Amino acid sequence: RWVRWISWERERKELWRKLRWQQSQQLQQQQLQQQQQQKQQLYEHSSRTPQWNGTVIGMYALPTILGFLILTVVPEAYVNYFLVGYTLWAGGIVFRWGQTNYSQHILLCLLYVTLAAYL
Repeated sequence: RWVRWISWERERKELWRKLRWQQSQQLQQQQLQQQQQQKQQLYEHSSRTPQWNGTVIGMYALPTILGFLILTVVPEAYVNYFLVGYTLWAGGIVFRWGQTNYSQHILLCLLYVTLAAYL
């Protein structure tokens, strides 16, 4: 009698273990599919190349012109204030849109302006 109970208990535990394993496999597959879909959407969003029209050219020219004006027109005593403002503006764009080509362009312009101001 005890032997039957022990064997039944082992079978029950084995079935329970298989059931949990199957459920966890299904959850892992669903999570993996969701992660792949998110990566694909992020890749599609970040790999879009803009159409070169006047608006896009203006957007890319604005940080460069702003940096040039900071270095040439603004007195040296006020350059730091403009650099802080430029940094906040660039940080807001990176925070809002993430790592895009435009945000990288803005950060590179900020780097060059900062180096030019202090060197």
